[in-house]
Amino acid sequence: MTEKYELLIEPVFKPRNRRVFLFFRPKEIIQDSPYELKLKITNKCGTCFPGGIMSEIELLDIKTQVVDSVNDIAIPEISSQDCATVYVGVFSSFSDGQIALSCVIKAKDKKGVMYYQKNKIENKNELLNLPVWLDFLPITSRYEINQRYTNYILLVMTSILVLFTLVLVYKDVLGILGL
Repeated sequence: MTEKYELLIEPVFKPRNRRVFLFFRPKEIIQDSPYELKLKITNKCGTCFPGGIMSEIELLDIKTQVVDSVNDIAIPEISSQDCATVYVGVFSSFSDGQIALSCVIKAKDKKGVMYYQKNKIENKNELLNLPVWLDFLPITSRYEINQRYTNYILLVMTSILVLFTLVLVYKDVLGILGL
C-alpha cells in the first residue's frame, strides 16, 4: 500500500468560438474567446483513490497578473489505473500569452497526493516535486488567428488564379498547335 496517491492531471479545454464555419474553427484557446476547462485526473497507483476535494484552483494570466479563482470542486472515487474528468468552468483571457493553472487535491482519507504532469514535448508523464499541481495553457492572439484566416483566403484565391491561368495557357497552346 502506498503512502501517497499518484495522480496524473491533464487540462482539457474546448474553445467556445462564435465562428460559424467549421473550416475556421481553431482548436486552441483564443484571446477574448470563452473556453470550457476540465481536468482529466488519472489514478496511477495500485490502490483506489477514495475521492476528495480540489481546492485553491487558480488561473493566473502571466502577462497581466490577473487571477481567476474557482470554488472547491469534489473529485469522485477513481479506481486504480482509471480516470475521471472534473468540470472546472468557462473562462476567457483578455491577453495572449500563457495562463498558469494550479490546484491542490486533498483525499478524503487525508493521505498525501503526488502530482504527475504530461510532458507535451516528450509525450511522457513526469512527477512534479511541488506541493501543488501546476501547468501552463497557451493563449493564442486574436491577431494571429485573423492573420491565419487571411492566409487561408489568400492561398485559396492564389490557387484558383493559378488554375485559371494554366487552363488559359493550355487553350492557347492548343490553338497555336492547331489542335
